[in-house]
Amino acid sequence: MKFRLVALAFSSAFDLSSASAVTKFQGWGEDEYYGKAVFLKFTKAGHCTKNDLVWEELAKSFADNEDFVFAELECDDSNELCDAHNLDSYPTYKYGDPDYSMGTYEGPMDLESLKKFTSENLPLRCSFYALKWCNAKELALIENLREMTVAERRSQIEIMTNALLKSIEPKLIHLNKKLRAAKKIELDAEEKLEEAEEEGELAKIKTAEDELKVAEDAVTFHEDRKDYEEYMLHMEGPLEISLMEGIEDEIRIEKQRIAHQGVTFHT
Repeated sequence: MKFRLVALAFSSAFDLSSASAVTKFQGWGEDEYYGKAVFLKFTKAGHCTKNDLVWEELAKSFADNEDFVFAELECDDSNELCDAHNLDSYPTYKYGDPDYSMGTYEGPMDLESLKKFTSENLPLRCSFYALKWCNAKELALIENLREMTVAERRSQIEIMTNALLKSIEPKLIHLNKKLRAAKKIELDAEEKLEEAEEEGELAKIKTAEDELKVAEDAVTFHEDRKDYEEYMLHMEGPLEISLMEGIEDEIRIEKQRIAHQGVTFHT
């Protein structure tokens, strides 16, 4: 009996499923991740699990921080998020905002190294709409930008945006080139299918349909990749641009609110 009680106590101490600080990742666009920094572990059945206890301890050590989320996602052939990250080994650890940008953690897997990395790198980029991620210097910058006139801010937004676009132009050209090539293959596949249908040979039609499906999937992939890369290139630009745009949005919304309140309804 004594041995049984000891065994039960030991097993419960390492039963991570009963009171785990690591959550099951729910997917893109979920409200529970809005404005939060996510440290996400991608797993797959049959792959290494030797760091599970360390991962759990890491999550527990930041359990009091409501802005950090530690989650796991088991990958399979139907998981879009796993496919989007082009994973080639498991487990893989990603951090950041799952709806926008995630970096890859490739450092040591001891607890102290992970805790240090989490404290220094998991916080998201300062945003006008999430001031909790802004440090004192960035908050002071926002106040300085507020003091500018509307004309000054808009002028600076235009100047800095044009400079950013010029700096990322080679990357955008490369992305557009890949997309055009994929669309050319798709067009050729469509023509091949039309020819096969005119000939009426079922085997050729089936082959042409399969090739067209592959080509269509490739176009979709490159379109999504282009949109994502363009967004990331802009996000990695000067912080001042997004902060000034946020201030302009705030002013516009306030004007709309005041105008709405001043409307007189006649009956």
